[in-house]
Amino acid sequence: MATLRYLEHVEFTSLFLKEWFEEAERFLRVHDKTLSILALMKIVQLPTEHLPLVFRNEGALQYLMKAMLTFFKTLPEAQKRILAFLFVWH
Repeated sequence: MATLRYLEHVEFTSLFLKEWFEEAERFLRVHDKTLSILALMKIVQLPTEHLPLVFRNEGALQYLMKAMLTFFKTLPEAQKRILAFLFVWH
């Protein structure tokens, strides 16, 4: 929550989210995807009064949920990649 408050304070929330989601396709590791999913889950669980203004409309929450689903959909491929890597090196 402190990070969201800081991003809002420096008026960087929208740009941060835009960059994060535009770069999401480059997140190939399981860790990257899992961390993104956990962060998005935490944001959507916050009470409305704790959300930055940019998140306080239905469209924003739908946008966050869509991003979360994208990470979930691509997580199995990342898991396969790490398993293949581990198989080659053992």
